[in-house]
Amino acid sequence: MFVVVALTAGRSGGHSPAVGDGQSPTAPSPPAAASNNQSRSPTPRPTASAALQIRTQADAVRRYLETADLKQQAQIGTSFHGRVYCGLDVLGRSEDGTRLFTWVLCEEYYDDAGVARLGSATAEALLVRVTGGAQTVVRSVEAPQGGTNYSLNVRRLFNRPSADVVLAGRPIPVDQPDPTLAGRARADLAAGRLSGPARHPSLDAPVTGSLR
Repeated sequence: MFVVVALTAGRSGGHSPAVGDGQSPTAPSPPAAASNNQSRSPTPRPTASAALQIRTQADAVRRYLETADLKQQAQIGTSFHGRVYCGLDVLGRSEDGTRLFTWVLCEEYYDDAGVARLGSATAEALLVRVTGGAQTVVRSVEAPQGGTNYSLNVRRLFNRPSADVVLAGRPIPVDQPDPTLAGRARADLAAGRLSGPARHPSLDAPVTGSLR
């Protein structure tokens, strides 16, 4: 899936060493998604969320992740027909600007009897391939494979400074931390844009993994 979005301001800044409240953790192995183990009859997908202002490449990546189809959202750890909200940090870029080395926090929220409930969440390193110019086109995303070779896979995908940040074992701040994502979900709930809980029909258990 290609997502084309116009940039109206400069690119996002690089990684900041400061750690704020509610930031996503990092670890030398890919984190597993957390999910509520409920199984309900499917409900329709929510309508489009309030339009996000696209000002930076980080905003473009966020739009791509948050508007992915059900299969792709399931691969980042969604278990319900909820809505995905993402924060990220662009740790670095390739010299030609076609690869972004990012850390992302994505959380799924759904309407649970009038409460915006967290369904699943994942925090992980993500390589984002883009084309630039007047518009940013997100062409694909790829997460390092886990297991015993996780560190090697991170270094295969990321440049050295960005890989060092991912593998340092310290929290990595994102531009929209957990409280911000939860607030966006509550705003969508109030506007009627959040659906009730429902398992993806093709899933028999909570999904963990990465966008491919």
